[in-house]
Amino acid sequence: MSEILDCLSFSRIANGTFDKLTSLTKLALMNNAIYWLPPGMFSNSKVKFLGLEGNQLKAISRGNMLALSTSPLQHLELHQNKLANIPAYTFDGIAKLLHLELNHNLLKTVGTEAITNLPELITLILHSQDTPMELIQYDAFRNIGSKLESL
Repeated sequence: MSEILDCLSFSRIANGTFDKLTSLTKLALMNNAIYWLPPGMFSNSKVKFLGLEGNQLKAISRGNMLALSTSPLQHLELHQNKLANIPAYTFDGIAKLLHLELNHNLLKTVGTEAITNLPELITLILHSQDTPMELIQYDAFRNIGSKLESL
């Protein structure tokens, strides 16, 4: 089952909104005005594709993404937001993740252990930030596996 909630101009998603949609595998929330994701929003998620591009997200944290570490998520789109920072371990252990898009944000620095423990990751897109990227820490990427083909 897919839910495409594109261009609806909503700004927040309440915790538990998608909890009962246990067959949901594709969730496209792009081009809205979402500026905040509640921690645990994706508990018990079966989502393989999550599109959050074109929103107003200013921050994302390990708490936002933690529930996805036990999900079958393969494709995560966070481009065209307002993300200025990726805290350590934000995407840690989303074991099945193949594709992560972070381009067209406000990232100046990719800090220590920002992207870790993604053994299946094939594509990581960081280019074309809306402000010039100044630094990628030497230990920004840890245990992302040997499958990475595109950075």
